[in-house]
Amino acid sequence: MNFNTQRLKYPEVKRVGGTYEIRQPLGKLPHKIATDLFVTAMRVYADSRMAGKQLPATVTIYGKNLPVPLEKEILILFGE
Repeated sequence: MNFNTQRLKYPEVKRVGGTYEIRQPLGKLPHKIATDLFVTAMRVYADSRMAGKQLPATVTIYGKNLPVPLEKEILILFGE
């Protein structure tokens, strides 16, 4: 990441094969308290071809106290 993305706290985005990997270090999280994953809201650009469609995504959370990372499938919904 360059200085501007670090300063603005944007997540790191890179292409891995046919997918995109988005990373954001979270630091220490309070136990059982909801926390935003990204300091700066993630933005997804979609043109009119995506109207009314869904984009599947996998979220993986790693932590020192997690013997196995938490993984969840989500859907990003695009309006009409």
